[in-house]
Amino acid sequence: MLLGGETDAELAGALLGDFVKGPVGSDWPPALAHGIRLHRAIDSFTDAHPVWRTSKARFPQSQRRFASITVDVVYDHLLARAWPKYDGRPLGEFSALSYASIARFESWFPPRLQRMFPLMANEDWLAGYASLEITCKQLRRMSTRSPRLAPLAGTADTIPAIYADLENDFETFFPELQSFARAWRAKGIPTIGR
Repeated sequence: MLLGGETDAELAGALLGDFVKGPVGSDWPPALAHGIRLHRAIDSFTDAHPVWRTSKARFPQSQRRFASITVDVVYDHLLARAWPKYDGRPLGEFSALSYASIARFESWFPPRLQRMFPLMANEDWLAGYASLEITCKQLRRMSTRSPRLAPLAGTADTIPAIYADLENDFETFFPELQSFARAWRAKGIPTIGR
């Protein structure tokens, strides 16, 4: 959400990008659609980035299949921990404003986000990521959603051993991601859907 922009719709779109699948047609409000597309562009940039790939490779071979999810969550933690370096507002203030902004677009939430958002806001997941303990707890919680995700619990156990390396990776990667997102947003919201 920090990378998504300043408007309520851009913040909501940044979150919706994790939940909306398939084409984003003209039935979406332009600013929400723009936020979803930015989220997807950020995901593509991230997946192709060599530092991201290095972070994934730090996990044992047996955990690599789920390393992308884990690195994503750990990078969220590292951002929350180093928040003052990347944003002038306190993290708690940013997260409260974000939840309020996003809630304005609840009618656009897919069912899964409708169920998850109240929990996210009430437990303040954004600020909670500043704690490594809560971050690992979140991974373990995710591992219980389905048998297929069970290996995520093991990745949570690996994090402390490679934490310093992941932190160094993040400090290299995140400024490049910020530059990418800034340039993408500078193109503006297209007047027709794409």
